[in-house]
Amino acid sequence: MSQRPRGFVQRWNPRAETLALLEKVTGILAEYVRQLPLTIRQILYRLVGRHGFEKTELAYSRLGETLNKARRARIVDMDAIRDHGFTTNVPDFYGSANHFFATIQISAQSLRLDRQKGQDRRLALWCEAGGIPGLAR
Repeated sequence: MSQRPRGFVQRWNPRAETLALLEKVTGILAEYVRQLPLTIRQILYRLVGRHGFEKTELAYSRLGETLNKARRARIVDMDAIRDHGFTTNVPDFYGSANHFFATIQISAQSLRLDRQKGQDRRLALWCEAGGIPGLAR
């Protein structure tokens, strides 16, 4: 079982079809340079629309792995692809007990109760573009 590379990769020798795919990806990144960084899904849709790339979850997963290796091998610029895989959790700190109580008071002013609680059906809105700043608000 091979492990996913960590850090930058010094030697990566992709196969000819992988190099051809990366050439298409770099062309897409060059075409959309003003919209960078792109998500892997945006790159997938351009590959599907322009190059007849397979539109399956398996193809998407393989594309992600290929782009991971290409970025680590410095074939594709790290900053050209938006990566939402990293999350930071920073705990809240308060300067004093009064600061804590003031924060709770402000939070209480924006309290919203669940208006659908106890109903037979629940409304939900899903938007795939939620990870793209400016598109879903």
